[in-house]
Amino acid sequence: MKHKKIVMTLAFYAVFMGIFGPLCFSAGASAREEFVVNKGETKEFGGGNYVEVEFDGGKAGIVYGTGQLPNHITIYSEGERCVGEVDTFDGSRLLKKEIISLKTLVTQEIEEIIEFRDINNNSRFDSLIEEDGTYNLSRLDYPIRGLKITNFIAGVPEIVKVNGREISLGFTLFMLRPKENLRWNDIKGKMMDVSGKKIADKIEIDFQMNITRKKEGLELPRYHSTEGSPQRDGSIIMEGEVFTVSLHYSYSIENWNFRYPDSRLFVKMKRGMFMEERSGEFVERGIYANITTSSPRYMELNGFEALEKKRDIYGRSLSFFLDGEKIGKMVGDTVSVVDGENRSYIMVLSGQYRKNIAFGESGYEGFELVTTSAYWQGNISCGESMTASFTSVSPFEVVDATPPWSVVAPFEVAFVAIYAVYLSYRRRD
Repeated sequence: MKHKKIVMTLAFYAVFMGIFGPLCFSAGASAREEFVVNKGETKEFGGGNYVEVEFDGGKAGIVYGTGQLPNHITIYSEGERCVGEVDTFDGSRLLKKEIISLKTLVTQEIEEIIEFRDINNNSRFDSLIEEDGTYNLSRLDYPIRGLKITNFIAGVPEIVKVNGREISLGFTLFMLRPKENLRWNDIKGKMMDVSGKKIADKIEIDFQMNITRKKEGLELPRYHSTEGSPQRDGSIIMEGEVFTVSLHYSYSIENWNFRYPDSRLFVKMKRGMFMEERSGEFVERGIYANITTSSPRYMELNGFEALEKKRDIYGRSLSFFLDGEKIGKMVGDTVSVVDGENRSYIMVLSGQYRKNIAFGESGYEGFELVTTSAYWQGNISCGESMTASFTSVSPFEVVDATPPWSVVAPFEVAFVAIYAVYLSYRRRD
């Protein structure tokens, strides 16, 4: 009789799962456990050589120009961020549950090193840099000459892995005997491309990238969606993976041939923050940055509102956010050395512009901040850093999301009959 018990128990279980099983959701495939290092040539960000670490749902790396593929340096970090669970209903009927993830992209471009006349002697380049890269020379300070950073020789990357949960990668770019290739013919004149003589002995940039992953409990928004209109109606706690990308870099400039006693150098950079173009329905505030200064001063820039393009902002760091959640930080020069003396310089925000770009198979929208960091004469060594975080949660695999109470009626008679038979067999035993 035991086999009859087993058969009836299985029958009971089958009917039970047939009725209540549709509400069960299984987790998707687990995140990939390894890091992958890629290098070679790429067409991204204008093309060049690249070194990149790929991880689950994201990547981080450096694109740089060579003699055969001239281009400036672009540091980038792309990854997914889980923005919440969406429950889609048809009236009171639950159709599906899904995890929504959006991609974000953070970039830093090192474009030019410019010698300028510091007329007001405040150790900052105060003139505005326009959206097309031209220099607004309506103020006192003005550029004299400089070079586009387009041609490097790369050292061999040194890679260290730790237990599949962390990877460190370091390498160096060398520009030997840099030659002047930019010049301004007078105070109000335009920039000219020139083929000049050696302007410095060496320019070197060292990169150190570290990526870690760890499991954390994530509090995520939950959205109720009917007719394609998601509305937030609470929060959920899910276990996910958090990836943190930390990239530190330092550049040194040796024996720059300064032309005037009041000449200074500045490094022109673009700092970009972007999110997927499809993000609008799930993100209210979009991507924005908070620039903090030593004054202290605090300013919020939203990439989806009009940006103030004519206002100088002085600071040492900026944090960036997605819909109110901090996802990273860029720290300007804080550990400079000029001719052996410790110095620290303020980053000047020289322009703020909206921008749409493409990377890989994704289209992004956001904004770009043009910044400069100025330095006194001498042999210069300075460091900056960028951090970004991403989250990954396994998606739901929906079998059938029909609520049980909408389908119980057709099975009631069968359920009662099978259960009665089960009880009768139990009494006989």
